[in-house]
Amino acid sequence: MNRSSLQALCNRTGFRAFFSYFERNWNTCKEMWVLFERKHLAHFEVHTNNHLENWFGHFKNIVKPSMTMRDCIAAIIGCDKRTENDYLYRCNRVGQSVNRNYDSEMMQGAPVH
Repeated sequence: MNRSSLQALCNRTGFRAFFSYFERNWNTCKEMWVLFERKHLAHFEVHTNNHLENWFGHFKNIVKPSMTMRDCIAAIIGCDKRTENDYLYRCNRVGQSVNRNYDSEMMQGAPVH
């Protein structure tokens, strides 16, 4: 839907206030939310905040209101360390090919004198 279609729809249905709100708050910053406008931004193919919601869900599972500040910090550091370890595991695992016969092949190809 383009701007003029939205304006016509709002005029027909009596939602002129919504169109004014849209113009003031959303149409002025299209580069932040319109997909084709975001192509020059560094968005890393992330178009939702689902990853943040997921992280916050994990955070709420480990940090409770009844915890002391010391325990909260320890829990956050532990969660961060687990996240880092998971990330490193995925980075080192993806696309990595290990030749288990490397040493024996090398010994056959070039004799050492």
